[in-house]
Amino acid sequence: MTHSLVCVCRSLLLALLFAMPTPAAIASADSHARATLVAEVETEQAFRNQIRRLVEVGYPKTLGMTTEQFRLMLEPLSKLINVGVRKTDKNNLPFLIVIPGSLMKIGTQFDLIEFENGKRGSATYREIDEIRDAFLTPEQPYLIFDIDLGIGSKKIYRYNSVRAARELLSRNGRRGLTLAEAIALATQYPKIVSKQTIYATASFWRYDNTEAIPRIGSTFGYPFLTYLFADYFGQGPLPASCRGIGHEM
Repeated sequence: MTHSLVCVCRSLLLALLFAMPTPAAIASADSHARATLVAEVETEQAFRNQIRRLVEVGYPKTLGMTTEQFRLMLEPLSKLINVGVRKTDKNNLPFLIVIPGSLMKIGTQFDLIEFENGKRGSATYREIDEIRDAFLTPEQPYLIFDIDLGIGSKKIYRYNSVRAARELLSRNGRRGLTLAEAIALATQYPKIVSKQTIYATASFWRYDNTEAIPRIGSTFGYPFLTYLFADYFGQGPLPASCRGIGHEM
């Protein structure tokens, strides 16, 4: 009986020893916790910076709001960021705040894009009010996540239309950007868009029997909105896209 009791005690002791975390495991868990906290702080700061940029270019004033009212309107989105950015590719932009056309007209938002040295522009070849989106998006401010700019990729895809490009993106769990989302990109990252045309393949104008796809670029250093016929959209890297949306219900 005594021998059996000793064996049981020895087994329990060994089990407790193996169950106890090693110093290395404790250090690893602590390091992961610190890294997570740092990432969350950086993400929160990035959110504040995007709001600050919208304030700088005049969104609150244009909406007839005070800066504080504007911040309070966007604040609920901060709760959605950390969940959304966890799946972001390290080469992509983690998130963007998007102001929908239902809240501020797309043409007005385009006029607020500001490139280097305060250059703004409103040159368009078609009426922006006629534009339509290929996907439903929220009517209140929302976030898009994991934004791939569609530039710098060495992977070449073969497609002969915007429809084919949309299908390729969909297979990868992504979708193209709407014009409102492309404007959000140009607003927050003007240096990128001033050097590289961004195609808003999730928006279009009807044109005869085809679609005209809006694109934002630069001419003489000013923001410039033109379009490309959908059927002329050729092979190459996939266009700018995002992976998901976050918004308050």
